[in-house]
Amino acid sequence: MNSTATDWINIAKQIAANPFVKIPCPNCGAGYLQILIAPWSNEEPKVDVHLTCEHCGARNTITREAEVVEKGTE
Repeated sequence: MNSTATDWINIAKQIAANPFVKIPCPNCGAGYLQILIAPWSNEEPKVDVHLTCEHCGARNTITREAEVVEKGTE
């Protein structure tokens, strides 16, 4: 696996721990990644995390399992 792929995987782990983290772009290093979390529209408990650099436009999308909260257990 190349270092760019490893960088994106590490970013995914950081976002999973804190979706409000400010992450520099692994592509250019000059901008920060904008994070958009979009739930899937079907019944699967998944979300797409769209990452876009505000400076160079580098993009990546990460699909991950969503946290499911049952009603009445909050």
